[in-house]
Amino acid sequence: TLLVVDTAADTKDGSTTSIAALLASKGADGKISLREAIEAINNTPAGGTPVRIEFNITGTGVHTIALASALPSITKPVVIDATTDDSFAANGGKPAIVLNMNGIASSSLTLASGSGGSTVRGLVITGYKTSAITIQTGSDGNTIAGNYLGSLNTNGNQTSVASPGNILDVRSANNVIGGTEAPDRNVFGAESTNA
Repeated sequence: TLLVVDTAADTKDGSTTSIAALLASKGADGKISLREAIEAINNTPAGGTPVRIEFNITGTGVHTIALASALPSITKPVVIDATTDDSFAANGGKPAIVLNMNGIASSSLTLASGSGGSTVRGLVITGYKTSAITIQTGSDGNTIAGNYLGSLNTNGNQTSVASPGNILDVRSANNVIGGTEAPDRNVFGAESTNA
């Protein structure tokens, strides 16, 4: 199953009661936001393979998703692959989808119990208070690869965006963080990691 995020807006005007409902009723904007995709996946019974979230946002420049509130915790297996947006190639094979958590309390991209076997790839995650990514107990065997995490921009350089928490908060087993090949390596800002 595939959901394509095609807007950088943090909207929720589509039907998120299931993946099928969202595809049939995307709301007034006719687009799928990251928030809508996550909610629809959470509300759909898990299948045999993780649901893919790919990106196809108009334009090849940097796309910033500025959160208005914390994203829902992910409770089903997903593959979030921001390298699928054409901005990734245009940025020289570097992450160009920015998830700005806007300093919202307890805001992080959270893999909760039930989401084991998920992958998060090709995002810049910044502006958080607690952590960029949290992997909770009950979510084992995940892959976190090719991301820029912390006070970083899409060139991997340090910025002044406040991200005072942990970069990663890992509370489960058998996760793969980064890799030996260059495309799999995460770049961390000058914050800390609880893994």
